[in-house]
This record gives sequence, C-alpha cells and structure tokens, in this order.
Amino acid sequence: MLRHTNTYKTKRYGGIVPLLNTIIALLLLIFIPVHGQISAEDFQQRITNSPWQDEWLWLDQELDSFGLWQWHRTPSPKGLLIIFHGPGQHADWPDLIRNIRLELPRSGWATFSVQLPANLSQDQVNRLINQALQQGAERNILNTALMAVGAQSNQVLSFGVNQAPRLDNFGLYFISYYWQPLEGFDAADLMGRLQYPLLDIWHGNDWHRVQAVQRRGAATRRQNPNYLQIENTHPPARTGVQADRDMRRVWGWLQSNSQGTEARRAN
Repeated sequence: MLRHTNTYKTKRYGGIVPLLNTIIALLLLIFIPVHGQISAEDFQQRITNSPWQDEWLWLDQELDSFGLWQWHRTPSPKGLLIIFHGPGQHADWPDLIRNIRLELPRSGWATFSVQLPANLSQDQVNRLINQALQQGAERNILNTALMAVGAQSNQVLSFGVNQAPRLDNFGLYFISYYWQPLEGFDAADLMGRLQYPLLDIWHGNDWHRVQAVQRRGAATRRQNPNYLQIENTHPPARTGVQADRDMRRVWGWLQSNSQGTEARRAN
C-alpha cells in the first residue's frame, strides 16, 4: 500500500517539481538581480531556464565577455542595437536593459546586450566594441546603434569620438542612457565633439540637472544638430508604463535618426 501511494504521488506530482524549479529560477532571474561581477558560466546557468530564447555569443574569452543576441522579428529589419550595461549591472539588468533588448526586436531591431568585466581600461572597451560591431557585420548588419547605461556611457562616448570615425562601413548612432559620472572623463566635452546622432536620456536630482544642462550646452556650442536630450521625470522601471515609455523613446529616436532600413555589406 505504501508503495502504491508513493507511485501515485510520483505520477501526480512528478511533472510539477520541474515546473516549480523553473518558476523559482525565473523569479530569481526577474526579481533578484545580480549586483557586481558575474562569471560567464554563472550567468549562462542563470538564464538557462529563462523564456527569452537568447542566442549566446562569446565576445572575448580572455576578458570573460559575452553577449545575449536577439534577432529582429519583423519582415523589414532596421539594424542592430548593441547595449553596454553600467557598473554593478549585467547584460539582462531588469530595470534598464531587459525591456528594451526584448521588445525592440518587435520593431525590426536586433539587439546584442554585452556582459562587461569590471574595471575595463579604455583600450579594452574599444576592443570589445569593435568585436561587438564585428558580430553584427558577420550577420550583414551595419546599421548599428550603441547604447551605454550609466557610467559606461563615458567610455562608449570616448570610443565614438576617438575610434568610430575610422569605421567607414557602419552607420553609427549613440544613446547615453541615464548617464553617471566616471573619473577621468568629461561627458559634456565628449558629447559636444561626437560626430554621430546622439540621444541623451537622463533622470536625477538637481546635480544631475546641472550636468544635463552642461552636456546640452556643449552640444549647442558645437552646433550639433544630431543631439537630442530627454529628461525622464520618473526613474527607470522593470515593467509598466515607464519601462514601455523608455523603449518607445529609444525606438522612436532610432526611427527618426537612423537610415530607417538595414544597412548591409555588399555581397
């Protein structure tokens, strides 16, 4: 009788246990973000049971850097958005990155969210950006926007000012997403000197407002017609109206400032 009862419970609940494990993994993934650095192996295990169906691409094994690729899901592809998270975040950060990287493909943009090691030098960042661009080029996507979150915006903007002009084959666009300072970088100067379309989305206190005015002033003095600054009155969110608003602002700006159709390498 005991054997029969155990068999009955196994039949009845055997399929539920794996489901509960998956649900728990998803809850951990969604609601408990990893702060600080996470290894490629740990992060890969973390998203194994996620529903996102990412394509996992190594970027630089020496630097332990990889990316999460999402293909566009429309018949008319527009290009590629490469995302660089801020310090203490990761490539699937819920508040700032996940909604954009998963929703933008519905509007024709592939996304590639890059996992960055901590404390990268500018040369290492340049190296990873070039490798990320190459991932797009190998898939015949040359119309590319680079979106950097928080303090990471500074190094990506530095790449845009000092390295990107050497890249003749790409249509490039830059997005500074909730900028934060980084020692040794003058964001206002970088934004003023950037020769590419730039979207500067910010939110913060009075200090952030002063910094935003300085960045906008630098772009105005340089007579940069491709600079747009947007203040978000609410902090970033994982879901809901604010998350959707951020995604739509990025999508709308890309539609207005990019070539509008996917730039492709000649066969």
